[in-house]
Amino acid sequence: MDDLNCDFIHFFNTIYIKLIELCGSNLERFTPLKDLKKLGFHIICSKGNLGALANLLLFNEIASFFKIIEKYDYNFKECQTVYDLLYEKRNLLNIIDTIGIELCNKICKNLKEDDENFYHPKIFKKAL
Repeated sequence: MDDLNCDFIHFFNTIYIKLIELCGSNLERFTPLKDLKKLGFHIICSKGNLGALANLLLFNEIASFFKIIEKYDYNFKECQTVYDLLYEKRNLLNIIDTIGIELCNKICKNLKEDDENFYHPKIFKKAL
């Protein structure tokens, strides 16, 4: 899929992440965006690909973390310790919990359909 063929505004959990992705030629003139900018939201333009920019970054990170555990048989606690040291205690499980396992699984499924090399963590299906 080269293009979603539609304009979109992608909001994240607005309490925690003040990020909005836009795709479309007329959306930058959308009046409420000015108000959201005043409230500290970062507004970026997406290329219109499936997953947009933020989901591609976040879910490739999550997928890589679980690929190391599931495919290479590393211990979860050791992976989390390394992650804590490298990324100042960034906890992917808390991020997954905030998003929800069902939605994480759906996003990963969509990304896998778009990119056959994307690793879809088995743990999401298992958790559901």
